[in-house]
Amino acid sequence: MNEITGRRLGALMNGRCPECSGDRWQPGPQALGTAQNFECAFCARRYNITIIGRSVMFAQQIDQNGNWAEYRRKYPVGPLLRAIAN
Repeated sequence: MNEITGRRLGALMNGRCPECSGDRWQPGPQALGTAQNFECAFCARRYNITIIGRSVMFAQQIDQNGNWAEYRRKYPVGPLLRAIAN
């Protein structure tokens, strides 16, 4: 898992997927703290993203494995910052 920096981080800061520029996100698992996993609704890339306020402070691409069916039923797909606010 590599930290995302530069243009790729800028894309996330603008609510866009660094891989496909998609703007819809499926919220996933969240541990204690500010980080949460998100999956791009267009290309299915997954990221662990730390948001403070309304800014992306840290992001890394994570493993594509794992079943997110529970999260797909529980949380709606939407824009990144709206998904974080829910």
